[in-house]
Amino acid sequence: MHNQSHHNYPDNTILLVLSSLFKTMSLTLTGNELGTSTATISRALSTAREFFADELFVRSGPRMVPTARMRELLPDINDVLRRLEKLSAPTVFDPADLSRTFRIAAADNGVLAFLFPAFKRILRQAPQVKLDVIGLNGDLFEDLRNGRLDLAMFPFDPIPPECRSVVLVDEPDVLLVKKGHPLVAIYKEKGELSLSDIQAYPKVKISNVTHNFSAAVVRYHASLMAHESDGASISMPYFLAAPWMVLETEATVKILEKNGRLLARYLPLEVLPLPPSIAGHYERSRLWAGTRPEPTFQAADQTESAVPSSNPACRTWPSDRRNARHRECR
Repeated sequence: MHNQSHHNYPDNTILLVLSSLFKTMSLTLTGNELGTSTATISRALSTAREFFADELFVRSGPRMVPTARMRELLPDINDVLRRLEKLSAPTVFDPADLSRTFRIAAADNGVLAFLFPAFKRILRQAPQVKLDVIGLNGDLFEDLRNGRLDLAMFPFDPIPPECRSVVLVDEPDVLLVKKGHPLVAIYKEKGELSLSDIQAYPKVKISNVTHNFSAAVVRYHASLMAHESDGASISMPYFLAAPWMVLETEATVKILEKNGRLLARYLPLEVLPLPPSIAGHYERSRLWAGTRPEPTFQAADQTESAVPSSNPACRTWPSDRRNARHRECR
């Protein structure tokens, strides 16, 4: 038993030298094998001799012959080197092997914008993954800190320093109307819509009336229909119920562009640009607690969003790649 301080343990380079020298029995050949000079090999051997309090190798003619102590040490040295190699090997993440539930807080428009396009790919590539989506609420950050939530989408409150975030999309809102709406013809004729053009038709107002949303979400909801100076025909706290109100009426609704274009792919609806004075601009963030291994997403392309992963090595984000801006809060 030797009394060396733990601060003086030989590093893996010295262990590599001893393992190689045992095979080659030559300082020169070991230097060639490890890509270094004979002088470096000699210094490493001197350090090892001091630590193990043994010659380890003695010269016999042109060869370096291992001592009994070196023969005793070799199995443990090689075992340590194998373990170090295993630790340093890159982890290959296969989403098909992932079996866990991701708990995500999001408003319904966040589910449509990001989870809807991702869900098909998740089922195909990570069939054992489950998603548990809950609404945004006042306990958002606390739930992230204590692990009750893995991700939150669309939180607008100032983000605590221990949390991280990334902007998924940064784009203006648009006006959603039914196909053949008179505003479509007006836009085609004028190339733009005025506030008075829009106010001539009934409005569907998305308003937050539930205490469960954060104050910043309430502020955004208020800004959504800032142009409703003459009142709305119907107000509701639901993003995705609103488009159904315009399907068979001449009502209009202001909505996130990404969701508007997605809805128009499946329903007889049209997307019109809003006047800049009322269009608004809306950043949507995904965030997670910085003290926990972050759930990550691998984006395939702009139309299919992502497969969740618990592997921190996978650090690509689902986003609208044309205009997403990433940020992290640490």
